Amino acid sequence: MRHLVPTLAFLFLAPALHAEQFFVSTNVGGPIPAVGTGGGGAWPTTLPADPATSSITLTHEVGAIYSITISGLVHTSAGELHAALRAPNGVFHNLFVRSGFDGASTWNQGDFVNSSLVLLTNGATPFPGGTNTNIVTGNYTQDFGTSGAPPAPWPNGTAGVVNTPLNGVFGLAGTWTLFVWDWETGNSGSFTGWAISGERPSITPTCFGDGTTLPCPCGNTGLPAHGCNNSSNTGGAILTASGTFTPDTIVLTSTGERPTSLTIFVQGGLGAASPFGDGVGCLAGTLQRLYVKSAIGGVASAPGPGDLTIRQRSQALGAPLAHGTFRIYQAYYRDVSSTFCPGATFNVSSGLRIVWP
Repeated sequence: MRHLVPTLAFLFLAPALHAEQFFVSTNVGGPIPAVGTGGGGAWPTTLPADPATSSITLTHEVGAIYSITISGLVHTSAGELHAALRAPNGVFHNLFVRSGFDGASTWNQGDFVNSSLVLLTNGATPFPGGTNTNIVTGNYTQDFGTSGAPPAPWPNGTAGVVNTPLNGVFGLAGTWTLFVWDWETGNSGSFTGWAISGERPSITPTCFGDGTTLPCPCGNTGLPAHGCNNSSNTGGAILTASGTFTPDTIVLTSTGERPTSLTIFVQGGLGAASPFGDGVGCLAGTLQRLYVKSAIGGVASAPGPGDLTIRQRSQALGAPLAHGTFRIYQAYYRDVSSTFCPGATFNVSSGLRIVWP
């Protein structure tokens, strides 16, 4: 087993893959402000009363947001409006802040003209400023209050509202709410709905020894979705994961090993499936030996009590799990039978592809 990780050098690094994407929308909109005629706040420390709100409940964690779309937006004074997205943890993330506002008495008196605004982190049209500029349907770069002349940038964190790029917004499953505030009295508007698109963290089984990925080295085909069979004839080891991403409580469990096998949990990039020991390996690139455990009754799990989490362990090994990236995981375990697949002393579980938030 001491040569287990270096031997993987023959595998080939595959192109990076993307996280699972999602798009969820709602036709629930409403008047802006929700009641009354707006105003009542104190820039920037006290937000106006009666914001328009609409919520979307996501059943999965969010790894990054690609865009927020606000549909059917109508208002006769575009520079009065301020929109933010509230995450399930209660933090507000600015989407746009008062078109053309100079921090005092000047703002854009143009209209939102039944607009469908797609707010993106960057690469789109700058959010319109000026004093009399209609805002029409289009893709706009997320704005933190820089469209005025002079600009009045939102002080990050004031009133619980932060200036986070959308592709850096992540959080738990739960209720995500669009807020639209009207900072001045006398004008009103409405919107018809909104949508959120992005990517979610995911755990996907991969790299099987059941004949669907690659034939096992000595005809030792495993059970469906397992690794290749071993000398205990368990049908092969299957790697599963449980826990949450935020906070990181993910535990890897390899089931179906030899009863007391020494087991190494390894993390790496995705490689071309290749024979490895008595099994099939799919790791490539720079590999990290995360944990070494001994199976009990053919089951090995990590991290265990007192261990660093997977994210912490990867960080400690000099391989931080950047937001939205993925890694492949497999468990390699000792199988020293001299009559089962002669020449190899270990076998490999099936794999997992994990996309981290």
